[in-house]
Amino acid sequence: MKGTRWRVTDGCKVRINEDRWIPRGAPFLLQTPAKVPPNTYVESLINETGDWKIEVLEERMNVEDIRWILGIQTMRGCGEDELIWNFTIDGEYTVASGYTMKQIEKKGAETSDKSILRRWWKEVWHSNLTPKMKNFVWRVCHSWVPSKSELAERGIKMDRTCTGCWNHVETISHAIWHCPRLRHVWKEAGFWHLFPKSLGLMSDLIEFLMFMASKCSKQEFEMFLGMSWMSTVIKEKKKDKGVNRWKTPPIGTFFINCDAALCTDQLESGVAAVIRDSRGCLVAAEAIYHQGCVSVLMAESMAIRLGLKLGPRMNTKSFISTQITKLL
Repeated sequence: MKGTRWRVTDGCKVRINEDRWIPRGAPFLLQTPAKVPPNTYVESLINETGDWKIEVLEERMNVEDIRWILGIQTMRGCGEDELIWNFTIDGEYTVASGYTMKQIEKKGAETSDKSILRRWWKEVWHSNLTPKMKNFVWRVCHSWVPSKSELAERGIKMDRTCTGCWNHVETISHAIWHCPRLRHVWKEAGFWHLFPKSLGLMSDLIEFLMFMASKCSKQEFEMFLGMSWMSTVIKEKKKDKGVNRWKTPPIGTFFINCDAALCTDQLESGVAAVIRDSRGCLVAAEAIYHQGCVSVLMAESMAIRLGLKLGPRMNTKSFISTQITKLL
């Protein structure tokens, strides 16, 4: 069934080459068939402790597939493989997620030459922009910039009106480029006349950025992206003035802070956890590097799991409270 894939737990039900189990996106198959006999099951790639057999993967798999396989968290003895719906967190089908899949397919059909998109991203990654700016471009294109509109769609109750102009809904495009308070900035920089009139309502921002790249020289486009990043940095610093900083927990309790970091190409990740006492002193800490492609949600879950495992190592029976920091 279109939109479904296997969630691998122990690999006993999933065939390596024949079944859809790679969480890279449709069609969820290996990019290059593995060097194994037909109907070989995924369990043959997992050892007794539930870890992937790295040497076997490197011997039989394409390197691009290995990165995605290593990102799958196997769990021997914790259930069986199951067929899930790919477009929801819990794997259950909803009408809204079905609509999302249709929209993704529609956008894919409208992109007649995907090599154009790949080439554009390659130019971004190899540009003179700083790593933070490149990460910003990726977040803009994937709607991970916390505009009021995006936060509201994720369930946070708030007024969507832009506090810069108090006249429009604060979408990502409005907050960065189209708000009237920024008009003089973009006019002085020589970009305002290039912006489409519908920019404030656009949701496919990669289309807008590709449009801007076609209208500017390489140096001008890099300056445009750098200024776009700077506008969000200035806005966040203004917000930070009223944000409460980390506070020590009550006497006799501890805080567990967890965090995760993803590389811009998502080929590797790192998770860390620290425990601090009521004086703010470090009690315990651990960081782990993970190979493989994982989602933001999975990386965040792995960080929480690390924090929960770190807690019991302390020689204390005191209550431990947890605090999960924002994933950047």
